[in-house]
Amino acid sequence: MRLFFVVVLFCVIAEGTAVTSARYCGAQEASRFAVVVRPRDGEIHPQVIRDVEFGLCYELVKGGDFRIGDNNLSDSRSIEVTLSNYYISTTPACESHIAKYLVEGNAVAVAEINRLLKANDVVEMPDKYKEDWRDCISLIQFHTSYAQWPAIFDFDTDSRIVYEAWLVHFIEISDSIEMSKVNVGGNVVLNPLEINAHQRLAVKESLNAIRDKLAEKVASGSRCFDQASFYNASEFAMEVGCRLPTEAQWEVAGRLSQQGNLGHVTGLLDESRLEWCRDFYSYQYYNRQSKLSDPQGPTRGELSEAQIEEQAADSQPEFATRMFARNIGVLRGQGSPTKRCFASRLSAVRAIPFDPPRVIRLVIDADSIAEHAKHLETK
Repeated sequence: MRLFFVVVLFCVIAEGTAVTSARYCGAQEASRFAVVVRPRDGEIHPQVIRDVEFGLCYELVKGGDFRIGDNNLSDSRSIEVTLSNYYISTTPACESHIAKYLVEGNAVAVAEINRLLKANDVVEMPDKYKEDWRDCISLIQFHTSYAQWPAIFDFDTDSRIVYEAWLVHFIEISDSIEMSKVNVGGNVVLNPLEINAHQRLAVKESLNAIRDKLAEKVASGSRCFDQASFYNASEFAMEVGCRLPTEAQWEVAGRLSQQGNLGHVTGLLDESRLEWCRDFYSYQYYNRQSKLSDPQGPTRGELSEAQIEEQAADSQPEFATRMFARNIGVLRGQGSPTKRCFASRLSAVRAIPFDPPRVIRLVIDADSIAEHAKHLETK
């Protein structure tokens, strides 16, 4: 409850500004992509592009008519789909991509506090108290990230001790933030925080430990982040201006990769892991129509009676399983372009590692990129 309270409080301080700003790959964002492999003769879409900000590369999947599904699976059948052009990331998101995103989000939070401090004309505040505000809000925002992305913050013993020392003061510091925010004539005014020397030191040391860890992850290279909840996957996709693939997009890319027709995409059919899709899971989704155009999946999750009985026997009462079924998402992979798996979309994190591991792969609308191909060439 305390974490929820402080996050809500922070949002009020920031006057409704989100911790990070969601972006989409349209006219304003396409220029952050560079061409890696140029278009083929007579075509306008580059074959491979690179996000110069976050480092992920994407390969073009040309639109057209495809067959997906498998008549040998109980929750699938062979159907025809028509897909528009899209790009799919050549690898899943790595720890370095996630860490860079978390650092950028924290910078947005600090910038908002700086804006409020600069506009604070009613109360004169010495620089050291402004630094208190920046440090405390930065650490609280990082604490939210820690709760959502625990696998990124794999502290060593010393750093964990430092972080836990700050948690001892967490309630007192958050209470001080509540009391130090006032509303004057409809404007948010920040008074100096009432924190003591021990609390101030705990904030500084914990903030340094977190920043050091994220800097280590940013520099870590290509280690795949494989403990993604659906919340992690969908949030990361939205904030970097992309989307998770639909089930149809993933399967078409998986089939093309299996046939050797996506030369730059790797790991789609890795037998050891699953990849999140955007869709809800429905056991009879493939049975409803024989042809679909750019399908977005069902509007809610649905399990068969046999699946409900199996889930209920394994883990929870039948009534809970039926409620759970409405919010299940699709996972694909484990060495097969057609195998369909499902898991809850509700839990933000999990206390134990996912088995099998779950990763984040992204897609981009190819037409929004092609319209700005000249900008791409200049990068």
